[in-house]
Formats: sequence, C-alpha cells, structure tokens
Amino acid sequence: MNFFIRYEKTIIRVIRWILVIGLLTPFIVGTKHLFPFVFPKALFFQFCVAAAFILFIGIVISNRRHTPKPSVLLVALGIWGLSIVLAGVFGFNFINSLWSKAERMDSIWFYGHLFAFCFMLISVFKTKEDWLFALRSNGLVGVAVGLFALASKYMPSFSKFGDQARLSGTFGNPSFLATYFVIFVFLCFLLVQYAAKRNEKIWWLCCAVFGIVLVLLSGTRGAYIGTAAGLGVWLLGLLLFGSRQYRKTGMVLVCVAFLLGGSFVLARPLWERAVPMVASRVYSSLSIPTQRLLVWQLGMEAFQARPLVGWGQENFIHAFNQYFNPDIFKYEVAIFDRPHNKIVDVLATTGAIGMASYVGLFFVIAFFLIRRAVQVRKAAMGWSMELGIVIGLIALWSAYHVQNLVLFEMPTSAIQMFFALALSLWFLDSGWNPLGHTGKSENIDYKISPVRTGLYAFASLGVVWSVWVGTCIPFLASRGFINAMVYFSQPMNEEYFNKGLSLYVQSRNRNTFLNKEFDINLARHIRNITIPRTEAWAQAYVNFGHTILGYLDDDMNRYREDYDILVEASNLMLDLYSKYRDPQTEAIGYAPRRFEAYESLFLFELIGNNKDEAQRIMDQLFRLGPTIGDTWYYQALFDAQWGDRGAVIGDLQKSILYGFSLHDKAREQEWLLNMFVSQKRFDEASAFLEYLRTEPHAPSQYQIRYGVLQVEVVYLSGDVSRARLLLQSLLSKLSDSGKQSVLQYLNSRGIIVEP
Repeated sequence: MNFFIRYEKTIIRVIRWILVIGLLTPFIVGTKHLFPFVFPKALFFQFCVAAAFILFIGIVISNRRHTPKPSVLLVALGIWGLSIVLAGVFGFNFINSLWSKAERMDSIWFYGHLFAFCFMLISVFKTKEDWLFALRSNGLVGVAVGLFALASKYMPSFSKFGDQARLSGTFGNPSFLATYFVIFVFLCFLLVQYAAKRNEKIWWLCCAVFGIVLVLLSGTRGAYIGTAAGLGVWLLGLLLFGSRQYRKTGMVLVCVAFLLGGSFVLARPLWERAVPMVASRVYSSLSIPTQRLLVWQLGMEAFQARPLVGWGQENFIHAFNQYFNPDIFKYEVAIFDRPHNKIVDVLATTGAIGMASYVGLFFVIAFFLIRRAVQVRKAAMGWSMELGIVIGLIALWSAYHVQNLVLFEMPTSAIQMFFALALSLWFLDSGWNPLGHTGKSENIDYKISPVRTGLYAFASLGVVWSVWVGTCIPFLASRGFINAMVYFSQPMNEEYFNKGLSLYVQSRNRNTFLNKEFDINLARHIRNITIPRTEAWAQAYVNFGHTILGYLDDDMNRYREDYDILVEASNLMLDLYSKYRDPQTEAIGYAPRRFEAYESLFLFELIGNNKDEAQRIMDQLFRLGPTIGDTWYYQALFDAQWGDRGAVIGDLQKSILYGFSLHDKAREQEWLLNMFVSQKRFDEASAFLEYLRTEPHAPSQYQIRYGVLQVEVVYLSGDVSRARLLLQSLLSKLSDSGKQSVLQYLNSRGIIVEP
C-alpha cells in the first residue's frame, strides 16, 4: 500500500485519464463481433471502468478521504441502484437481468459499471478545474464523433457503415446517435457558462449548435421534442432569473422560436422541398405511431402482472410475448424488447419500487437545483455563472426525460447520462466541501496494516476476475462466433463447413452469456443456407442440426419460458425429424398470441397430411393476423396441399403485399417447391418458380437461382426441349464464369442439357 501513498496524486491523475478514455466509447466499432455498434462499446467501457476501479480501491483503502461524504443525493442514487438489483433477483429470469444480451447490454452488470463510473467521477474530479477538464474532453470527443458520423454519411468511401438515410455514424442506429447528442448539446451549453474567454464561449456555443444539427440529421422525433423542451426550459430560465440584458436576449430567442415554428406551419411545402427528411420527421412528431401506443399498453399490462419489483432488466421481451397484441403487426412487423418509453420501461422492469426510486432520485435533483437557483438569484441579484449552470442542468434533465418518453437507454447514452448525473451530484452536494476549497488541512491516516493490504489484494483480484469473466471471455467468444458465421455464409464445401462448425463449438464452449444468442442466430441462419444435395451432405446437416439442438436444450434449461429458444428448437426438430416435438405447444402456452409456434406446428401437420389440424391452425393464424404476410404464405402451402391449387400464386402475392419477404427465405421456398416436386406436380413447380423469377421485387441474384431451379424442375418433368430453351435464355444473360458455374451445378445434379 506504500505505493498508493507515495504516488497518490499521480494515481489520481491516472484514474481521471482512464475515466476520460472511457468517454471515447462512441468511437468503438467491432465488425468482427455480434452487434458491432453496441457490444464492443460496452466491453470497452467496462474494461476502462474496471482498470480505473483497481487503482481507485487502492487509493480509498490507503486513505478514505477520497470518497464523498454521505448525502441525500448519494443515498437516492444508491437506492435506485439497489432497486435495479432487487428487480433482477426477484424478476422473471435473473440470468437475463444479470448479463442482458449483446444487442442491448442493458444489464445489472453494465449498470454496476455505470454506478462505479459515476461514483469515481464524483470522488476524483473534485474542483471546478477538474470538471472543466472532464467536460472539455467530453465535448471534444462529441465533436470528433459527430464529424466522423457526417463523413460516414456524406463520404461513403470514408467508412464501411453502409447507406444511411438518417445519420447514425458509429452508433449504427440514428436513435442511439440522437440520444447521445441531446445530452452533449446541453453539456456544451454548460461549458459556455463556465468559459471565461469570449472565444471559448463562441466555440462551445458552436459545438452546441453542431450537436443540434446532428440531432436533426438523425431524424429521431423523440430527440427533436426533447431538445426543443430543453431549449424551452433554458429560455424560460433566462426570462425568469436573468438580468435585464439576458431577458432581452431571451425574448429575442423566443421570437425566433415562434417564427421558426410558425414557418413550419405556414410554409410546409417549402420545408419539405428544402430538407425533406427532417421535415417529414418533424411533421410526423405531431402524432405517436399506433404500434408504440399498443406496446405501451402492453407494458402497463406487464406492470400490473408484477407490480412490486417488475420483470427485471432484459425481461420485457417475456412480457411482450405473453401479452402480445397481434394488432401491432398491422402497423409494423417488429418484435419490441423495449417499450420505447422510459416510464413504462421502469414500471415494467423494476415495478413500483424501481419507479419510486427512479422518480425520487430526479425529484431530489430537481428540488436541489430549483432551491439553488432561488438562492443564487437572491444572493447575486442578477445573472451569474452559477445560476447559468443551474439553469443549464435543469434544461439538460428536462431534455433527457422528455426524449425518453419515446426512446430508451443504450450504452452510449447511458454513459452520457451518468456523466451528467455525476456532474449534477458534485455541483449540488452542499454537504460535501470539495478538497482544495475548504482552506483547512486534512487529517490523513497513512497507517498501513496487513488487513488493508489483504483487503486490497482480495478486492483487486475480484475486479480482475470480473474483467476476465464479464469482458475478456465474451470478447473472444463473440469474435470466434462471427468468424464461424463467415464460413457458414460462404458457398458450402467440406473445408468451410468443418471450420465453421469447429469455431462455433469453440465459442459456445467458452460458456458465456452469449451462448443463447449464438444458438438462436445460427439455428435461424442454417435454415436459409443452401447445401449440396447429396446423401453425405444431408447426413452432415443432420449431425450439425443435432449439435445445435443439444445446445438449445441446454438453453431451455437455463432460460425458462424463453419463446425464441422454443421456437427455434421446434423448427430445427421439424427439419431434422419431420415430426412433432413438445417445444411448439410449450411456446404457444407461453405466448398464445405470437405467430411463430403456430407456423411451426402447421408445418408438422402439413408433413403428416393432417388436413383438419392444419385447417384449425390456419383458422387461428387468420384470427391473429389476417393482414400479416406470413399468414398468407402458410395459406399458400395449405392451398397447394389440400385447397384450391390455382389460388397459390394469389396467396403468395398477398403475402408479399403484406410484407412477407419471400425472396429472402430459402427455407420457405424449399417447402413449397419440394411439395410440388415430391408429388410430381412439375407444372405447378415451374409456375411457382416463374412467378418468383418475374416478381417485380425479386433481386437479380435470386432471379438466377430461380432460373436454374426452373431448368431442373422442367428437366425432371421429362420436357428436355423446354429445359434447353430455359437454359439458353438463362445463359444468355450471364458472364462466362456465371455460365460455367450454372453448367457445373446442373451436371453435379445429373442434369445434362446441351444449351
């Protein structure tokens, strides 16, 4: 422990720098990981917090003066943190709550790092100068992130993030970018207040305006409303508390705001021509999408089912499955694992206890801010830097809470939120006089004992172990799984198949919280890959399926009542055995109004030629979703097997009309095609492929596949001359290498047609 005493100031500076490095999280993108815009960011931040925490433990154990004294604000923060843990322990599934998933990383584990981040910020950033360093660093990071986002959108060669109709940059989602920059904007306004020099004030004001532009380009309506609300509160503060000069400025800005708002009402065509994307999002902000209202209603049902402690972090999806309303799919075919409303989210996941602690924390902050504003106004008899900071913090939290009425937390926005939370607590906690401002000497206890040394060793080893288990192993497992998926996405050959399988098993055997996502993603993927049609490959597919099925069985035991696991297991069993298994009915029991389990059960009845049972399931699907594309696809299967065979193409047309992506679903195509071929209904098979090939939305690469399959089907029907004509027509549109590939494939299938 002598090390921490001797180099105390240096270590504190190192901790500060590590925490500031954690603010670089938005830059992190890992293309060789699951959810490259979310998961690697969370791991990077966790690593930074853990590294700082190891040093922080040593500093605190050697001298406890480096922690803030207890206060109402710190107690309120701690109670909120405990409510999250309590909800996880007594919620629906503790494993989900503890670890979350790679797509969200909204777990007790990650929140633990956020709370540690906040506590360390309060402890080691003790003076105004310290916080100016932190705020300026955060501001510069935000500017760099914003510039990179603009470059990725308007200079496509600069990055490989794909087409961005709405600005998303390194966040991968426009909403995630917007929630980050809403807080950034108001932190820049705080820097305007803190800045002593005119040029610096202008710089940070420009940065705030830059952040507003980025929010507009993101097209995120909730962020629009949140930013407008925050600016409105800021203007109101100028009018209520400012000096005469500031009030005049406030009135001018209010007039500008009214003129701008009026122009959106009176000159709508002009705005729609000038900035069509922004205008469309602004005008659509006037109404809440119906599907969101339905999900909010569902969230309230979830709260009523578990009113005290809720379902726990990352368990809203279970409530969504259980109380699913099929009407949601009329407006958007999407699965909501978040209610897209912070209030409903907190109620559903942490119950009344969590909501009381969450509201209580910000009520205490609001009370202290308003009290400070009144006190400073009376003391200063006008505007002052401190009053500007108070108004800025009130505006910041107003913007944050308003935007969260239609959005939800992600790692990047959560980091910004806890950064602002630490700033607010440091600024308001009048019960703690920051060191360096008391003017009194501190009584420092430099006694070193074996107990303190042992305590530090034990604590630091615990942190190292947590980094290995919660960060390093998941990092390696995720990277290995993505490498496996690269092999499975290539044209199948024995080398690629075996390599992919080996990497998958290796990643899976690391036994991380990612295992469920690995298994579900791969089970979905293999249903849509094309393997060579040979007996050896068929057996390899069966063996592969058994491997995944065994892992899914482990997942079922670990994650009770998980609808996605049950559905994927039943689909895989259907492919492997062509007979019924329990997961289908079990999944229906957990989520009686979701579609997928009924669809799997229908396929089983189709294979078994059980018309009455299949009809019963189709009736249920039509009751649940008569305007859902999937329903009409399964009606096409029913008509092809037992009904009006002439109606099949019409059914498929309706399925595409209602949003069913038939061209992207090789497995669904195979079901219908194999049904025709196995019953020697070659004309119907050819007509089906002709429809797919000529359907207006068919991608060009799929048109070639449909053409090759059509040649094969017509050849099997015995009409060799027509097969030759189809082949000639197909080859005429291909390059020499494409022609060679098609002919090699047909020859491997025993189809010899001279073009």
